[in-house]
Amino acid sequence: MDEASIKKMRDRAKSELTSIVNSFSEHLRKSVLLSRMERLDNVFKDFDLYDAMLPEEQWEIEELEEKYFEIKGKYQGAIDPTATGHDCAVLLDSGSAATSISESLVNKQCIERTNACISVKGLGSSESAVIPKYGLDKKKNLQIDAFILNKVTSNLPTEQVDVKDLNYLGSTKLANVKFSIPKKIDLVNYFFSCLSSEQIIRSVKEPTAQNTIFGWAVLDKMNIKGNASHQFNS
Repeated sequence: MDEASIKKMRDRAKSELTSIVNSFSEHLRKSVLLSRMERLDNVFKDFDLYDAMLPEEQWEIEELEEKYFEIKGKYQGAIDPTATGHDCAVLLDSGSAATSISESLVNKQCIERTNACISVKGLGSSESAVIPKYGLDKKKNLQIDAFILNKVTSNLPTEQVDVKDLNYLGSTKLANVKFSIPKKIDLVNYFFSCLSSEQIIRSVKEPTAQNTIFGWAVLDKMNIKGNASHQFNS
């Protein structure tokens, strides 16, 4: 797909997303709201996909992301006033001595914060800390101390990853099915606090699938899509 076609598909998704945002007040019945929210999610995923395929200087994800989370929060509030969850991208980092969270995710979740005096060398500095709980359901949650940064990392992976090497995983459902596409990271989490005992190992030359409290994750080196001479540590 050439760049012009990608832009066309992205603009179509952007137009649909804007239409959904503008028509919120017209759709108040729960059944309609559920359908509209599902469409909102699907359109945003399309936009995110096509936007990530373009050069970084042409990305518009931050512009649309804020509108997306704002209107999704309204839908969730209308459907279930107790709903507080948001999707976020998590980087499991074995070398991290602390957990970091993006300012934007803290604002979306309305997480209470407390002051902290710390300098995070190599990532930036922080003046706040939070103690949120994250989990896939009520039976799985993880309490963390997280330092708030305006930007946690650059978009990861830096290039789109080739997932052909993962065919052996079959129907195993990954926590992030689009992990191979560059995107904004919301949370850097200390790796070992998330691990379970389950692994899928095919051979020492292939990536290992490791189960975590968030779901299945892929570990080890993977080839960058379209360039077998470069590798990415997932």
